[in-house]
Amino acid sequence: MSEEIRDILPEDPLKENPELPEVPTDPSDEDESDENPEEPESPDVSYTAKEWLSAKMQVLDEDGVIAVLAERGISSTTSFEELSEKDKDLLMAGGLLAQILLCGGGSTVKDVDGSWSHSEGGWQITKADKQAWIDLYTLLCRKWGETNLLPQRGIRVHARGMRVWRRR
Repeated sequence: MSEEIRDILPEDPLKENPELPEVPTDPSDEDESDENPEEPESPDVSYTAKEWLSAKMQVLDEDGVIAVLAERGISSTTSFEELSEKDKDLLMAGGLLAQILLCGGGSTVKDVDGSWSHSEGGWQITKADKQAWIDLYTLLCRKWGETNLLPQRGIRVHARGMRVWRRR
């Protein structure tokens, strides 16, 4: 600081104005690192199998999720922690199968007024999405020795020996 500024500023503001009140200190503001800090209690929230599967399979509606749980014989109120790794994987496989068998898109609402247009809603499942789901479904079925319910490649017809002869 320059000497001019030092001359202007008082050395101790409380000496010049002793009438300023003291700021009370709150004992809870003191550093608690010396004491035993308590860890915050985790909320006692139960995550159900239905909530877990709904979060994993966002394309499925509630009825679809309940159907997948029913196929596996698991109640929708079963706690997520109670599920074994096999149950989780096979629930995921069931959800993937349900998603694979869905149509490729949902409804869209489009409003048009002159040159203005607006679309809302709708969704689309691409071929790459379905292929990734098929690969994961197949992997999970193989892991646990389950039957793959997807139709295998269909009948292929090869025309052999049927040559059309041109007339001369």
